[in-house]
Amino acid sequence: MNNHGITKTSDAFDFRPGLIRVSVSGRANTLTLPSAGTYVIAAYTGKHLDSAIRFQLTGQPQDRTPADADSSIVATPDGGWGGDTELPTSGTLRLTNDYAVPNELVLLPVVDGTTAEQAHDWFAANPGVFPPPWLLPGPELGMMPLDPGASETRTYTDYPPGTYLAIDGLTPAYPPAMLGIVHLSG
Repeated sequence: MNNHGITKTSDAFDFRPGLIRVSVSGRANTLTLPSAGTYVIAAYTGKHLDSAIRFQLTGQPQDRTPADADSSIVATPDGGWGGDTELPTSGTLRLTNDYAVPNELVLLPVVDGTTAEQAHDWFAANPGVFPPPWLLPGPELGMMPLDPGASETRTYTDYPPGTYLAIDGLTPAYPPAMLGIVHLSG
């Protein structure tokens, strides 16, 4: 995406109806709009929205089959994470939001042996403090925010094997309401 419109850069993302946000910071993205209508594209500079462009999308919807996924994680109706806890270091991950509110899955590398309970207890005892002592430097695997009932896929490559904390990036609460642990292995 640029200030003049939309460009398809890869098949790494597959969006379904719901909240649409595309991050272009060093990642290739594909944006598929769910229906005809009026849309606004804007760049977020970290402080404010900039370069807003309004456009009208017309035409008939096209049928698409969902992208194949190697693994899947679900935001469950009770406000937790479900699905696969073992992921490949390269592959395609499907996130489905079956929860009542929007959420955003972010996987953060942590020290092996870190548990969801340990993470919950640390966040509860240290409100507003970040990073936790068990967080490791390294790439985060993030999905786009999703409205309830929506799903998306993300293709990723060459993530380091290890333990990752699954957290809802939209929830500013301490402790975060949605915590889990997944493992990436080759």
